[in-house]
Amino acid sequence: VACCANAMARQAAFGWLRADMHRFVSDQGLMQRLLMCPHADTQSIAAEMVGRAGPTERDAITLAVFAALTEAPSDRVEALLVSAVERGLITATHLTALIERLPALAGRLALVDHRAPDDALTAALLRCDDSTARAAGVTLLGRLPDHVLTQRYAVLVHLCTHADPAIRAAVRPVITRLAAGNSTFGESILSSLIEILRQPEASDGAHADIVQLIQQALPTPLSRMDTDQVIRLAQSSSSAVHRLIEGPILALSGTTLDMAVIVALADHASVAIRQHAWQMLRGRAWDLKTTPDHLLTLVDAEWDDA
Repeated sequence: VACCANAMARQAAFGWLRADMHRFVSDQGLMQRLLMCPHADTQSIAAEMVGRAGPTERDAITLAVFAALTEAPSDRVEALLVSAVERGLITATHLTALIERLPALAGRLALVDHRAPDDALTAALLRCDDSTARAAGVTLLGRLPDHVLTQRYAVLVHLCTHADPAIRAAVRPVITRLAAGNSTFGESILSSLIEILRQPEASDGAHADIVQLIQQALPTPLSRMDTDQVIRLAQSSSSAVHRLIEGPILALSGTTLDMAVIVALADHASVAIRQHAWQMLRGRAWDLKTTPDHLLTLVDAEWDDA
């Protein structure tokens, strides 16, 4: 009756429950039904009863509700579960099992536990199809000590280039922290990301997000990019990458570059890079005249200004 559609009937049932609350609260099946009822007033009386239950009864009710969950719970029930996670009643093992049924809820509850992240739970969240759960997995991963995270280098690179933009965003503060405290890590991951930027974009927005990561998290390694790295990046077809390298390209001197490289830059998609390449070619006009193959390359250039 407490879960029926008739509001007056529910109120009558609430009177019965309050009249013998101690007896009813010990019935886990009843309490589970009341807490998971769609009616707010029924959930309210159930929460009142749980609040008056003893610790053992409250824990038993919580675990029974947790085990029966098949859809996202009400705010009251989720608050009950949050408290259970904080107290250690609901463990990482429970949450790992929940991922298959309610991945987003599992992710939210996992973030409540501020103890050392559980490897199995973190891995399960990262493998999940649900974007919210995966992002929670990245957050848990980021809570690991820096010396542990740097040993999971391949995982971090994969997350930086993940098809899900939420994952790429979630890992950015982790990379920022690691690079700030470990210059070797920063230079290494920059090299890995440069190689990825040279390849065709695997998913929409991936190159732009990687460029943003480099600019925000790796400014020092970026300022130390050598000429070979800059030239390799110039081969990318991504406009986001072009914006990243315009500054380093404009700082290059034509006297130190191979003529073939300058000719290739003179036919680059970026106007600024093309114009700088032509400036370098003017400074080496004699070399250009003595190499007909390079002249022919320029004649066949894709861009009219070239």
